Amino acid sequence: MAGLCEGGNETPGSLKASNNEVFVYGCPEIETLAHVLGFCEQGLLLRNSRHHPIRSKIPAALRNKGWIVEEEISCLAENGLRRVDILAYNADTKQGIIVDPTIRFEVECHQSAEVHLEKKSIYEPTVNYFKLKYALIHVEVFGLLIGARGTIPAFFEEFRLQFALPTSLREDIVIIVLKNPAKS
Repeated sequence: MAGLCEGGNETPGSLKASNNEVFVYGCPEIETLAHVLGFCEQGLLLRNSRHHPIRSKIPAALRNKGWIVEEEISCLAENGLRRVDILAYNADTKQGIIVDPTIRFEVECHQSAEVHLEKKSIYEPTVNYFKLKYALIHVEVFGLLIGARGTIPAFFEEFRLQFALPTSLREDIVIIVLKNPAKS
């Protein structure tokens, strides 16, 4: 039976089992940094408060490069309704991109590729909707991993360079992540 923490380095409001494992109050999972920063339902609002300023930095950088950008746009997918974080398109070239920045605890070197493929599988069913609605020729999906400890993977950097976004974008995102570690 878990009891209330009575000392040590446990988080206030957490529970401690007899084997020294710490649990977040109201959550059955062991309190690890990866769990708290990435998955615990108790921290959902805090994670959103960190995600939103990062999500806003990318559209601002794209707008400065001449892209038309919409944020948190609802759309139809082949398999139902979706909401994309960022839709950007060039009215002259009729090229569009769907961008979904995702903050996760870094666990292995292929994680950014896995996040990208995961986001493609979620948002590619919306591509035809955006092609029709905005008369676009091509729409590409980018799932961008941002490490919960401030890591910017090579895939994110390749995206930034492909669209000629400023180095300050990377720096601003790292600062947001590091200044708000409890708000993952």
